Amino acid sequence: MEPIVDGFEFYLDAFRELSTARPSGLDLQAIPFTAIAEYFRIYELEDFDEFASVIRMMDTTYLELHEGDRKAEGDKNANGNADTKNRNKR
Repeated sequence: MEPIVDGFEFYLDAFRELSTARPSGLDLQAIPFTAIAEYFRIYELEDFDEFASVIRMMDTTYLELHEGDRKAEGDKNANGNADTKNRNKR
């Protein structure tokens, strides 16, 4: 269930769309500045500094949450709890 964010839907929609522009690789990376600038240009928005600032704050929070989840999963694997497959059976 998504939180109620009355009046913030525009930024959520923009963030979701911009998230598709992330570089692919082994780990989650930040939304490129060029993608934010291009989105701003295409949709003819009015205040680039505000738009970029809000998207960057959202992206930073998203990346921090992802990193926390990844570390928690890594701790789980280090303790042997997540990988319960019997490696002796082949």
